[in-house]
Parts: sequence; structure tokens; C-alpha cells
Amino acid sequence: MKGETRRLEIWRAHRARLIDSVVPLVGDRGTAEDVVQDAWLRFNRMEDVDDRPIQRQPVGYLYRIVRNLAIDLMRRRTIERSISPADSPIVEHVADPRPSPEREAIDRSELDRVKEQLATLPKRTRIAFEMYNFGGYTLQHIADHLSISVGMTHLLIKQAVACCMEAIADGDD
Repeated sequence: MKGETRRLEIWRAHRARLIDSVVPLVGDRGTAEDVVQDAWLRFNRMEDVDDRPIQRQPVGYLYRIVRNLAIDLMRRRTIERSISPADSPIVEHVADPRPSPEREAIDRSELDRVKEQLATLPKRTRIAFEMYNFGGYTLQHIADHLSISVGMTHLLIKQAVACCMEAIADGDD
């Protein structure tokens, strides 16, 4: 009982410094507190035997336990991160990121209708729309290329988008 009381006093006296010493290893204070708590459980379970390090240098022994637990934790985290997701049984329950065949067919049909609608637009409107949406050009650059104002460029693109939306909506009927 006397040894347990002494170990408790040592642990209480050094607890804050133990936590501070482990934070750089584990990365955050909450995890450091957990490591120090686990160290206390191990430290308190030690038997009082005269030739053990706990009797000769109990403070150093407590710091060693804390350090070893922190290193073990970091090794475990490294191993867990290195396991590929394909090795995990959870992967079997993840939804397939590819769209369903039905969704692909619907999307392909909508795209065909949009292409048909774009083909019916006046050349200048189609060029403005394609430059803006597919080429990533600015309104000013498109306006300069077509020799029109920025406002007119915006209007042409807006008209093209409206036609595309109409083609998609017509297919939903």
C-alpha cells in the first residue's frame, strides 16, 4: 500500500509535465492525456520489488513508460495509415463511384439533344458559348475575338444556355 501511495504522489506531481512532454510526439493534448493515463495504469500495477527500475528511479521509469506508449501509438497509427483501402473489409460496402448504366444512357441522350440544339444556333452564338464554357475564355476575350461588346457576348452566351436547358427539359417530357 505504501508503494501505491508513493506512485500516486509521483504521478500527480509529474502529470502535467508528462503530458507536455508527449504532445510533440502524438500531436495533440487530448491524445497526450490518454497516453499519460495509460502510463499511470501500467505504473500503478508494478510490483514493489527492490531490484526493479521502478524502485530505483520511479520518476524516470514513469517517463520511460509514457515515452514508450507514445511511440507505440505513433507506430500503430503509421501502420494503420499504410494499410491500403483495398485491404479493408469496409471497401466492399462503398458504393461504386461510376454512374449506373441507366444514368449513363440518360446523360448520353441529354448530351445528344444539347449537341443538336447547339448545332441549330447562329454561328456567333455557338462560338461564344463554346469559347466560354469549353475554352475557358473571358467575356472580354470572346468579345474581342467576335468584334462585339462584352454585353452582347454575355447575351449570346445566356441565349445559348437557355437553348441547352430547353433541350434538356424537352427530353424530360
